Amino acid sequence: MKSSYKRLGDFIHKVENRNTDLKVEKLLGLSMTKEFRETTSNIVGTDM
Repeated sequence: MKSSYKRLGDFIHKVENRNTDLKVEKLLGLSMTKEFRETTSNIVGTDM
């Protein structure tokens, strides 16, 4: 029987985008249904 599994590494790549120039101010999180929404995390005092 031929396996239909694929290597997970073929779908993953490292991303090194950092907000060093502080252009991004809106922080999004994931809901339980895997949808993006505004985060409910406490970001007060967090270096964005």
